[in-house]
This record gives sequence, C-alpha cells and structure tokens, in this order.
Amino acid sequence: MTMTLFAPPVYTDADQTQWWDLFIRQRAAVADHAYSAFAGSLTALGLHPDHIPACDEVNSPLQQLTGWKVYPLPSAMPDQQFFRLMVFRRFGITGSLRKVGQTGPPDEPDLFHHFFGHLPLLADPRVAGYLHQLVLIAERFIDLPTVVQQIARLYRHTIEYGLVREAGAIKIYGAGILSSLAATQHCLSPAASRGLFDLSPVLATPPAKGPLQPQYFVLASIGQLDDIICSLDQLLRSQFG
Repeated sequence: MTMTLFAPPVYTDADQTQWWDLFIRQRAAVADHAYSAFAGSLTALGLHPDHIPACDEVNSPLQQLTGWKVYPLPSAMPDQQFFRLMVFRRFGITGSLRKVGQTGPPDEPDLFHHFFGHLPLLADPRVAGYLHQLVLIAERFIDLPTVVQQIARLYRHTIEYGLVREAGAIKIYGAGILSSLAATQHCLSPAASRGLFDLSPVLATPPAKGPLQPQYFVLASIGQLDDIICSLDQLLRSQFG
C-alpha cells in the first residue's frame, strides 16, 4: 500500500513543556488505575516526558510488537480514508497539542491523546488485534449506515472509554480516559455508572460527546475482547448473512 507522507509539525519550547506537564501529571494519575499492560507498553515504545515523539520513533517497536504503524495526519482527512487505513494497521496521529495551560481534554483529539492514550493500546497484541478485527468487520458493512453506527458505538465504549476488571479491581484501558485527568477521576468515582459489558446494550447506547461518559461498560477480563468480536460477527451474519 502506498501512502502520502506528511511533514510533522515543528514544536516550540512551550509545546515541549506542555507535553512534559501532561505526561508527568497523567502518568501519576493512572499509575494505580491503568490496566496491567499500560505501563509496560509505554516503556516498550520508548514514550517518555522528555520530548514530543515523532511517528518514526515509535514505528519500529510498534511494528515489531503488533504489526501496526502510525503516521502524521494532514490537516484534513475524510473519516472513511482514516478508517480504511486501519484495515492495513495504520493509525493516524494528529500533530496538534492542547494549548499551554489547558490540562483538560481539547474539543478534538490531540497528539497527547493519541500518543499517551492510543499507542499503548496499539502495542498490546490483545487490544490491537481486537481493533483490527473490528475494522475488518466495519469494512464488510461499510455501505450499511446503521451497522457502521453500531460498530462506532462499540469502538467508543471499548477503545475510547473501556474499563476492565483485573484482580478484583476495575481498571482503565480506554484511550479517552487514560489521556484525560477529568475522565480518569470521573470513571471510577461514585458519580459514574458502571455496568458489566453486554454486547446488545453497548450497541444500543450512544456515547456522550467528550470524555465524561454517563455509562461505562466493564469487561470481565481483557481477553473478553476476542469474545466480543465473535459475538458481533455472529450477530451480523444472522442479520445480514
């Protein structure tokens, strides 16, 4: 597959300081709450607070771990093309960073969300494999908007805002939570509604805009992601053949 390459942005000293602040703060915030593979994935990818990474820096270890690669997104790319590239295990990374002093999540995903939240998931063979299988199913039904909408909900309730039970405790694996202090604090608080993952309710539950969700779904284990793909495939085959 041939891809058009886009020049990465040049970051200022203020951007580097902002990256440092975000990284140090969020790493501490999720230290006791992220799922078990998260910290090891950060280390395996060489992600650290010293400087904003470039895609080329992480692609070698990432491809060795799971076969995925990342690329810098242009200023505009159609959603269909973005998701189509994921069929080939290519994930787009935005070059913009939330403003200096802005510790909360921006209106649109920024590079901290992608690098700190998504890359550790792409480095975990269990989550990366789940995402690839989900995209392949979406590709099969790309001309059926209702199915694509359901798959988008499943993506959001797992990859972005997913929780998982490990050793009797609820842990975070969703990228949208891992990269947001407000979401980290909210999702495990008494104010958040958390229920056991069940495919049918998940497909019927529209996620809220932004990182604070009214409803979170908790996997029994990270291995349940494989079961979700099997259940989704069986459900769609029974409906559409």
